[in-house]
Amino acid sequence: MTLTIESGQIRILPVAGIRPAPENATLYRPIDSNDPDLQIVLQEAIESVVDREALNREIAAKKQDAAHLDALRRQVKSLLVGMNTQESGDA
Repeated sequence: MTLTIESGQIRILPVAGIRPAPENATLYRPIDSNDPDLQIVLQEAIESVVDREALNREIAAKKQDAAHLDALRRQVKSLLVGMNTQESGDA
């Protein structure tokens, strides 16, 4: 439900009863995601707020972290296999 103020009074309206103004159909056209003009506007909007250098640094850091974690996993696995082999030989 929503509240509206009419003549100083509050009127409760169900949200389902709210509809767009009929004028919207003549003022606004449906969005076509393949529209080249829309693509340009969206690209410019995104580029205006994205710090490309910071984004690229973040991506590089994540790749570096992933490589480091992979190397650590391999080392731990190797150590565990070695410990397992020693225990088998001791028995």
